[in-house]
Amino acid sequence: MLYLREAEKRPLGESFETVTLDKPVCKARIPRSSPVVGLDGTPSTPEAFIGKLIDLPSGTRDEGFDVAFGADGDVTEVKWLFVLGTPSAEKAGGSSSAMTEPFARCTWRGQKKFVQVLGWVRAGDESVLYLREARKEHLGESFETVSLEQPTCQAAMRTTVRIHRLGNRPSTLNDLIDDLAALNNRSKKEGFDVTFDGDGTVSEVHWLFIPSK
Repeated sequence: MLYLREAEKRPLGESFETVTLDKPVCKARIPRSSPVVGLDGTPSTPEAFIGKLIDLPSGTRDEGFDVAFGADGDVTEVKWLFVLGTPSAEKAGGSSSAMTEPFARCTWRGQKKFVQVLGWVRAGDESVLYLREARKEHLGESFETVSLEQPTCQAAMRTTVRIHRLGNRPSTLNDLIDDLAALNNRSKKEGFDVTFDGDGTVSEVHWLFIPSK
């Protein structure tokens, strides 16, 4: 699933800059068969595309993409319009082949970890979470999330996953994904307690804060 907001291309000589519009965020499904095309024509996959979006440098996170939709509203094609790490207004050429490599699988089988959720991909009955290990720094009866210089990894999450909100209130996978997409910038840095089963699949997720949108 992609969460999208319409933007505008503002011409700057032979290039352009992305102008954010005051439009509502909407969501659209991106099937695994949908092509993702790099600036130089390099083909990629939706999974690799989402993975690279997560690790975009701050200077490129506001950049736009050309996205085509089918009659059913699903995304049928995504085209990169800039080079990873380079805003479109500064450079409009080069290779985007680096985006074809997805993240490694998390190696936390049978463990419980405190992690930041950096992104996700929905694909039928199975989703993928992109995670980075973090640390709890205790502040009296509370704590703050401290980001660690750890690699991003990916873990599968099935519809049978157990989701618990603050106070151990049960929740659902759909609510988790919708709330993650709507988090404000401050809340996006907060950590979760995530439990993995014996094959490395996410079996349980605990919210440790009240989502702020």
